Amino acid sequence: AQYLPQISGSFSLDNNLKLQASVIPAGIFGPDPVEVRFGTKFMSNAALQADQKIFDYSLIAGYQANKPSVRMSETQLDKTREDIAYNIASAYEQVLVNKEQIKLLKVSRDNFKRIMDVGQLQYEKGVMKKTDLDRIKVNYNNIVSQMYVAESGYDVSLNALKVNMGMSASENITIQDSVSFDYAGASDVQSTFDLNNRLDYRLLEQSIFLQNVQLKRTKAAYAPVISAYGRYGALAQRNEFGELWKNFSDFSSIGLRVQIPIFDGLYKDAKVKQQKFTMLKEKANLELYKLQFELQYRNARFQLERNRTALVNDQENLQLAQDVFNQTTLLYEKGAAGLTDLLNAETSYNQARTNYLNSVVNLKLAELDFERSKGTLLIFLSK
Repeated sequence: AQYLPQISGSFSLDNNLKLQASVIPAGIFGPDPVEVRFGTKFMSNAALQADQKIFDYSLIAGYQANKPSVRMSETQLDKTREDIAYNIASAYEQVLVNKEQIKLLKVSRDNFKRIMDVGQLQYEKGVMKKTDLDRIKVNYNNIVSQMYVAESGYDVSLNALKVNMGMSASENITIQDSVSFDYAGASDVQSTFDLNNRLDYRLLEQSIFLQNVQLKRTKAAYAPVISAYGRYGALAQRNEFGELWKNFSDFSSIGLRVQIPIFDGLYKDAKVKQQKFTMLKEKANLELYKLQFELQYRNARFQLERNRTALVNDQENLQLAQDVFNQTTLLYEKGAAGLTDLLNAETSYNQARTNYLNSVVNLKLAELDFERSKGTLLIFLSK
């Protein structure tokens, strides 16, 4: 835009309260110098001027940054989208886990409610001791308390999800999915790592390129600037203000202007040195970030593999604990198992259930971290 013609207008109105005096040397109109005053009391001047730059190397160097600046803005937008997608996906997985926790706790609560009702009848008939009945009630109350905590955690995680989605916490949202893990759509831990897929790495590279362009532009400020100009205006001079707007005399001119920087107090030299230092620092940081990004990828892949193994073990253990609890409950109701066996089975089942849910959410988050470390999070979430 700075290479397009620049047009400006001006207007002035002067009231010469006292005209400037000029001295005519002696010998022209007499032996003594003569003081005279030229001009009129009032003067108005209106003009239009057009300037056109012909050569300005600093602008030419600056144009090299136009397309890279647009690409950098697009990359920054993609990075923002990636961060938002990660936050939403993480919050969503936490909502699903809390929802599943409530579902499983309701099953345990209903089971212990039935056992407690049976125990109450046995106590009233003198078959069960009050201590044993109280132990059942304690476990039942613990499950109810856990449900309150889980429901509170669900509400908190749901509000966090709404905020990350740009919704108000007061808006309603329905979650219909449940906790599950689809190995068919899981991350491929054998995939290769391409540093150029990392948006933050590309932003660093683009930033260094733009800094280099800015350095060239600063150096280019040493070159002359050539521009052409044209001026057209009108001038009126009168001793009476009322006559000032009559009989304007127009004037015009064209010309060529060359501005040559000679000395600026070493300002540009200091600026060049500062920009060179900044570039060296950014390049050193880029090499350091390369190592950090690769380390993040390796750690994320290791954590993903570890969490997959943990989920398989906890899933099998949960099924075993549930089978043991169901069998022990039947035996207890038939009188073939003691209350201690039942409570131990219930404790093991609760622990296995907690471990399983933690494994699921840990694996989901590990997948998100792994895909983000590769720079493929948006592609992964779009599947």
